[in-house]
Amino acid sequence: MLTENKAPTFGTTTDARLDFFFHITEDAKRDLTLDLLKKSWKQHPLDTLKLIAYLRDCRNGKGIRNQYQMCLSFLFSRHFKTLMANMKELVAFGYWKDPLVLLMVILFDFIPDYLAKDDGRRRTTPREPKNSFPKYDRLVLRGLRKDKLKRRKEMQRKAKEALKGGSGGETTESSDVEMLDTENEEVVQTVPTRSQALIQKRRDFARKRFECDHKFRALFDEVVDLFANQLVSDLEAMARDVKSISLAGKWAPTNGHHFDKYLSISQSIATELWRRMKKDEPIGDTKLVSDFYQKEVCAPLRKYLKIPEVYMASNKWSDIWYNRVASKCMQKNKSLFIKHDKPRFEEYLNSKTTISGAVLKPVEMVHNAYQYSVVTLGELEDPNFKLEMEVLEKQWLSLCEDIKKKGGGLFDNAIAVCDVSGSMNGTPMDAAIGLTILVMYLSREPWNSMCITFHESPSIHVVDPKLTFIEKLRSLQNMSWGGTTNLNLVFDLILNKAVEQRLTNDQLPKVLIVFTDMEFSTAFHGADLTNFEAAKQRFERKGYKLPPIVFWNLRASPSTPVQTNELGAALLSGYSGQQLQLLLKTTDMEKITPFSMMRSAIDNKRYNGLKIVD
Repeated sequence: MLTENKAPTFGTTTDARLDFFFHITEDAKRDLTLDLLKKSWKQHPLDTLKLIAYLRDCRNGKGIRNQYQMCLSFLFSRHFKTLMANMKELVAFGYWKDPLVLLMVILFDFIPDYLAKDDGRRRTTPREPKNSFPKYDRLVLRGLRKDKLKRRKEMQRKAKEALKGGSGGETTESSDVEMLDTENEEVVQTVPTRSQALIQKRRDFARKRFECDHKFRALFDEVVDLFANQLVSDLEAMARDVKSISLAGKWAPTNGHHFDKYLSISQSIATELWRRMKKDEPIGDTKLVSDFYQKEVCAPLRKYLKIPEVYMASNKWSDIWYNRVASKCMQKNKSLFIKHDKPRFEEYLNSKTTISGAVLKPVEMVHNAYQYSVVTLGELEDPNFKLEMEVLEKQWLSLCEDIKKKGGGLFDNAIAVCDVSGSMNGTPMDAAIGLTILVMYLSREPWNSMCITFHESPSIHVVDPKLTFIEKLRSLQNMSWGGTTNLNLVFDLILNKAVEQRLTNDQLPKVLIVFTDMEFSTAFHGADLTNFEAAKQRFERKGYKLPPIVFWNLRASPSTPVQTNELGAALLSGYSGQQLQLLLKTTDMEKITPFSMMRSAIDNKRYNGLKIVD
């Protein structure tokens, strides 16, 4: 097959697992995700289950939530027993909100837009007006209306049968249909989401699914048990003054809040906890049980965890423990911390070299940094503005140092190749720039000061390693971009430098990490060679060996530059910088293959607890 720019490429790696590993990125559509998932599962179910876990793993893998939920929906419909057997294990790769999101996805057959935003993608659909009817409520009413229409058809059928029998059923039909036509009228007239009519509609919608779908009911009960087990365990640990407990207490659904509004799940968790913690007492009325859950379980755990949102909601800014603020909370709320608690927050920043930021993706930090890369003189002199920039810088350093620690050091001889061609415009280019800056940070001298950019004419871009993250971003923003994706000219650039300076193979980069969308231009016109094959030939003609290449995919595309067992090549994808630890741990890059790189990802002992049941 050909790329979008008419260069020869492969349509598959020849291994369904590797296709899933390489082609599922943050922008992969549902049809593509499920198609590759089914093929991979057919080839090797356990490896595919590990690939799903790696897809979600925010600490060691891709950290993708959107496509992960698509995969869990597939397991729910096709391999339910396997999903149920692995629910506890799967929570460890994300956070305690994931099981609740899954219930919502199954209930509504809808994946919320905020998951894509959390994955690092910019919003592609317009925001709904603040006073508009919430999406989930529209789905509730739509679902109930479908049920109403089914009942109407059934009544019409019965009425016709009654007429044939001469029982005079026509009047009954018309009156029943009239009743159904006005069933939702109260809800339509009372748009506010807190209306009693709408609250009842939500409950009816969830209850109907709960009563009619035994798999949904079993999954619901499993999520209740997961929370109940962990909350009891955390309460026991808290009583022993154990320093670190899970965040189940933070994400446990609160009565009447988002997840509970649609799932009515908090009361079920509360009742289960009452059974376990108050064995000698009969279950009281719902309010008594609900108060017990909030006051004796959630509130103490959230206080023990020092959840910042609790103090923010109650306007107790001076009580916030900033060392307990999570990465995304810090990124999102830094301006509020400065506004409401500046002296303490400034003192905290001064005492830390890095702050929470290890689970952030470089693309998120690039998006966040854009507001600081082009500023006025007045903004530069604003002390609050400087503090926000300091937060960003320290979160960036936290991410870099976390990957460096997990990977066991720095790259000895690696160079990032950043695709800035026109097809990369938008989030893929932002991701490429962020990952390129990250590779430079993780490289030893002199490689920590350079990268290669390519489009119509590639060039070596030099960046002072002493610059801040924002300054490095500003430097890369100023490079020329656009045009076609001439990767072959990057190889020519390296080869020509080697020939001109009479370098040996040992003096060439040990690995090229190419951040791109895989839509390369043709290397040799008229020749049926991929860019990788053409580059190998060119280097060999000059007496050199092509350095190992990591093709890092940043846009869902069928183009596949190399196949499963190509020696000296690897395939990675997605916006997460945590995957660089795979390369840092690789001792001999010349022996890598796409398949071996995938195996090093999913053979991590973190995934040993996963199992196939059906």
